[in-house]
Amino acid sequence: MNFNLSTPEIISLVLWAVALIAAVRWGQSCRKRHRDFIGNRKYFYIISSAMLLLALGGLLVKGLKFGLDFTGGTIIEVGSPQKVSATTGELASWLNQKFPDIQDVQIQIGQTMEVAPDGKSYQKILVRAKGQDERVELSPEECTALTQALQEHLNVSELVPLSTTSIGPTVTGELKRGAILALVVALVLQLLYITLRFGNQVRYGVAADLSLVHDAIIMTGLYALAGLQIDSAWVAALMTVVGYSVMDSVVIFDRIREHIKSHKGDFSQLVNESLNQTMTRSINTTLTTVVVCVSLYFFGGVTLKSFAFALLVGIISGAYSSVFLAGPLLVDIDAWSRRRDAARAQEQRAAAEERARERGASSKASQPPGEHEYPTPGELPEASETTSKGASRPRRRVKGTRRRS
Repeated sequence: MNFNLSTPEIISLVLWAVALIAAVRWGQSCRKRHRDFIGNRKYFYIISSAMLLLALGGLLVKGLKFGLDFTGGTIIEVGSPQKVSATTGELASWLNQKFPDIQDVQIQIGQTMEVAPDGKSYQKILVRAKGQDERVELSPEECTALTQALQEHLNVSELVPLSTTSIGPTVTGELKRGAILALVVALVLQLLYITLRFGNQVRYGVAADLSLVHDAIIMTGLYALAGLQIDSAWVAALMTVVGYSVMDSVVIFDRIREHIKSHKGDFSQLVNESLNQTMTRSINTTLTTVVVCVSLYFFGGVTLKSFAFALLVGIISGAYSSVFLAGPLLVDIDAWSRRRDAARAQEQRAAAEERARERGASSKASQPPGEHEYPTPGELPEASETTSKGASRPRRRVKGTRRRS
């Protein structure tokens, strides 16, 4: 564990501490002050849209930088008996220039001396590289040449080979397919589970899955903007975030279901009340995980820094989407569903009336000749007499006379 932090890292750690304290205070204020989260949901949609645009822009501009787990190559681990002062970027750039037939050389240097299986203490140096074109694995001669060149450049007495691992193209293809399949299966199972848990109502599952997709895109885009490599650790972080971020959504949905059973009122008001009641709990549980990830990022060493960064981005994005996105999406999906049901009911009524009119018209048209409907007594015409011109006019009764029988 590395406790020797640079000045920028110390400043970053202080800012993280201030942000965490501010988040705790704001969460506690939700117990005393009622906030209209649903009424202001358009602002949350704007924030999410801005973050998604930033993430997608990072993917388009910088693209995904796949590690050896997905591209194939060789990982060489050597140990230096004395401390190395060179930077990883300098070493990688020098090796790329010295060995043009070797691509994507990356260096990781341990911060402390570690005891190897032989009982001696070494500072571990990890070299990742791959060959050109389809030849992704390095030959033993190339591995030896890389180690000797690195030893001369670092000016150390010797670099002890600790391990060498090669990953072929077949394994990388299986990893890619497995990672994509795992994400798709996780989203589908989350959708089915939440739908069944909340009374076969798909709207809950759709709102939760949209929030998870939101988190996955932001996590991937910011990871690409940071210039970090997509490897097996990133896949593990992504699946962890997918499983973790849905937890707050389930808690909020449970409170909404309780309010629906015990209270009658507008659905958006019930959702807003549920968000206010669960806000403090959501923030506190999220911050306990964030504290661990911050510690892992600053003190966990170079190897775990990328993994901790992915977890930090994903968990914070998941906490935001569970509170400020899943609930408002549920309200909008419910409103859309009600409008759709009302429109369908209106269409069904109009269709039923049209069918009734058509049946009435067809029954009149199907009557045989000579048959007619007789008028009711109220519909009988008044007695009339025919004028000389053939027109009829009402017969007048002379006052004081009686009608003959």
